[in-house]
Parts: sequence; structure tokens; C-alpha cells
Amino acid sequence: MCVIITVKYNIFLSISFETSSSVMTFSTYELALNQDIQDRLRKEIQAVLKKHDEEITYDAIMEMKYLDMVINETLRKYPIFEVQV
Repeated sequence: MCVIITVKYNIFLSISFETSSSVMTFSTYELALNQDIQDRLRKEIQAVLKKHDEEITYDAIMEMKYLDMVINETLRKYPIFEVQV
């Protein structure tokens, strides 16, 4: 299963827009630096996928609240677009 996720991640990374690939790159970097956050996120993903028969679906992703927090924190730390006030 890990190989399938890696392959899907690489395909998405290669065909995505700059903003999506930047968010994935920075979030991967932050997860590499923070093992405890990586472990918590992995446990959440495994638990949600188990409930959804190992299928990555829209509903499954919407249940991943910690994943949402990780992505939002990545966007906060590494904004893709500069906001001027």
C-alpha cells in the first residue's frame, strides 16, 4: 500500500500546478523535521483508511482533520502567494 501511495504522490506531483507541488514539498520537509507530527499523521491516515477499506476517497480525506491542520500550518509557514495588507 505504501508503494501505491508513493506512486500516486509522484504522479500527482509531476502533473500538478506549482502551488500544489510547493505545498506538498514544504509539508514533506516539515514532516521530515518533526517525527512526532509525522507519526501522528501516519496513525490518523492508517485509521481512516482502515475505516474506508484502504480506499483513498473524498470522504476519507475529509475525515483526516490532522492532515488538514498540517496542510494549513504549512501554508501559514510557507505562503504560496504574498498577501499585502
